[in-house]
Amino acid sequence: MGTANSSFHISLQRLAVVAILLLLPALVAAQGGRGQGVDGPVRKPAPRDQPNNPSVRERQFRMLEMELEAANARTPEEQKLALEQIAEDYKQIQLINNKMMAASIPAREPNFLNISQSLSEIRKLANRLRNNLRLPNVETDAKDEYQRAVDTARLKSNLLALDKSIMTFVGNAIFKNPDVMNLEEAKNARRELETIIRNSQLIAKDAEVLNKSSAK
Repeated sequence: MGTANSSFHISLQRLAVVAILLLLPALVAAQGGRGQGVDGPVRKPAPRDQPNNPSVRERQFRMLEMELEAANARTPEEQKLALEQIAEDYKQIQLINNKMMAASIPAREPNFLNISQSLSEIRKLANRLRNNLRLPNVETDAKDEYQRAVDTARLKSNLLALDKSIMTFVGNAIFKNPDVMNLEEAKNARRELETIIRNSQLIAKDAEVLNKSSAK
């Protein structure tokens, strides 16, 4: 689990890169029209970068541009709301996860109902983060198969795996470095979100079954 003070702090740098992700379609449109960005002329490629032989980074950036352009455009009000929700959800998904883990992992008999409710909140937050961030689509990782929790030990193991996915997501470079737009990092963030959404639902179902069993 991440340290609360470091994990929950949302810096301006982290929000800056999210803003870039959200506003990139408009920037691309401006570049194609008047050759102007939001704050001035769009920078031209360096002479050493020939059109027919773009660098790997340029290719990744252009692929990401196409992914983002395909998304529906947002109004300024919608963009502002999306940024506010991203900031709040980024913090809350860690708060809820850390609270759940602190209460569940050390306990000999964890509160299965509370676990299920916390996982439901985590899934809602992850879904909204996915919608607001508009990350590139990714292939489902077939090798990442979920193992059903038939006892408390397996449930805790699955919770620890989920915790790792959440901490990997919030530590992704797209939230740390606004100067780098990397397609692979964006895809990694989307992949972790998909895992969080899927596994939070599966673990919640297992927790509900274990709660019923323990009540007998």
